[in-house]
This record gives sequence, structure tokens and C-alpha cells, in this order.
Amino acid sequence: MIHPMDHFPVTIRATDMVLSHDEYMMVTVDNDTRVPVQIWDTTSGTLLHEFNNLLNNNLYYMNSAQDTIVFSPDDTILGVGYRMSNVSLINTLTGELLHTFTYNDPIRKIHFIHEYTKIIIKLGCSIIIEDISEFLPAKDEFVKGALN
Repeated sequence: MIHPMDHFPVTIRATDMVLSHDEYMMVTVDNDTRVPVQIWDTTSGTLLHEFNNLLNNNLYYMNSAQDTIVFSPDDTILGVGYRMSNVSLINTLTGELLHTFTYNDPIRKIHFIHEYTKIIIKLGCSIIIEDISEFLPAKDEFVKGALN
């Protein structure tokens, strides 16, 4: 097997990263809002998607990236919590923005539940459970391991 890091740039500008459950994708993030959120294929080292304009440089995490940038259990949806009180759902295979929720408090933590049909969002002083099923593509649109 080829080691994934053999293919990556010598340095990736990032202050944190999150691996998908199957470890075939990695999201890199940086506190500098000029550096885009990036999704990488860890097998080939290929950059799959960048989200600088999609996220409007209104960057994400208050705590660690592991708390506010999460993959759905099947790795097909990325939940991104923003400093400015938004949570976006992104299709990891296409890079499409599926939906953005807006709140009055900063996002502290995100977690997918119930086979990724709901998402729990920890705000500054409250917890909200959102039904996200209406924003998700049909299950048959995703092919598990499509990046392999």
C-alpha cells in the first residue's frame, strides 16, 4: 500500500484536521479565514474540495475541529459549525452545500444521530436537535467507498 502522506504536499496549512470514519477522507481547517476548509482523499493525497467561498470565510470552530466539523456515520455528509452561529451540511462526494441552519449563539458541538437523519447542535447555552432528512440526497446517490 502507498502511504497517503507520500502524496500530500510537503505542508498543508492547517491548525486542525478531522478524519472520516473510514479514514479515506480528511478535512483540514485553519484559524486564518483566508485558508479554505479542504477535503482530502487520504489514499491518493488528492484535494477533493475547497470551501473558501462556500463558507464565506465565516469560519467554523470555537473549540476543536473534532467538536464542530463532523462526518455523518456513513461519511457522505459533512457538518460544519461556524463561529458566527451557522451550521452547514455539505455533500462530501460532490462538495454541494445542502443546507445551512442559522442560530443566535455560537456553535460549540455537532453530532449526527439516527443514521444521520438528525443532527444535535450544542449552542452557547442550549442544545437543539434538527431533522435534516429533507435536505439529504437519496441514499442511492452515495456509493460507499467511491473514493477508494
